[in-house]
Amino acid sequence: MYTANATQVSCTRANATRALRRSGTSTTRRASTVTRAFTEHNEGDMLAKYPLDADTYKVELDCSQSNIQLGLLLEAGPDDRPRVKTIRPGGNAKGKVNVGDVVLATTYTVLKGVRDESWGSSMRGWLDTAETTSAQAEAAMTTNSSSVGLIMSRNYKATGLKRANVDEDTRSWAARVAAEARAKREQ
Repeated sequence: MYTANATQVSCTRANATRALRRSGTSTTRRASTVTRAFTEHNEGDMLAKYPLDADTYKVELDCSQSNIQLGLLLEAGPDDRPRVKTIRPGGNAKGKVNVGDVVLATTYTVLKGVRDESWGSSMRGWLDTAETTSAQAEAAMTTNSSSVGLIMSRNYKATGLKRANVDEDTRSWAARVAAEARAKREQ
């Protein structure tokens, strides 16, 4: 997994914002495009959708040093949800998460109000892995700076009803955003 702390995420977001401004693309348009990729949820939404029981549990893992300290290696599991493939000895997840458990929801951190003169403020939300691909869910997990919250299932049964967004490569995403921006300017 790629590791990013809050400062790195802030710098990356600020640099991306500046690059978009230089290219003439609206940063607000890009943000609205990105937020369409998933629905923002809070912890209450996720606990209502995935009530805790013998098979479903919630865990909070410390990742203040880095996401590597979690000791989790994930793979695409049933319904393209992340599944725990390996837990490294000495990792923070050891004894809290089991191999084969499926991630139903995870926390993520985003920056709001980023401008040239401000880094903005961070906001923590929950991502339902049914609404994304496994790779997108893993990427969301890497944005957490101090702890990552996970709602896990020990005996997940595939439904086959995955509503995941289709991953698109960077070049096609940039072409689509540029075309939308041109169309808006011509109106």
